[in-house]
Amino acid sequence: MLSVTECEHDQQADHYLFDEQRMCQTVRLTLKDGQELSRNIEFPKDKPAYGRMEIEKKFHDLSAGVMDESKRTKLQNTIDRIDELDDITELTSCLY
Repeated sequence: MLSVTECEHDQQADHYLFDEQRMCQTVRLTLKDGQELSRNIEFPKDKPAYGRMEIEKKFHDLSAGVMDESKRTKLQNTIDRIDELDDITELTSCLY
């Protein structure tokens, strides 16, 4: 299947992502008889938008197995003020 699969840059998908914060993809199939089938897919169309609380919960849930709570909290607090950091060292030091 990979030998007949092509991935192409989609400028319209970039527009949706960067300008409208929507993740969209286009899937296009060309059948052996030359017929083309195409469908636009938006993810996650059926799910509500993630808010800050959901993102923080997901971060803590996914990182709990590799970081203790104090390190996760320190990393989260550092990310919250990332625009105030003089350099990235403070952020990367939270990962060790």
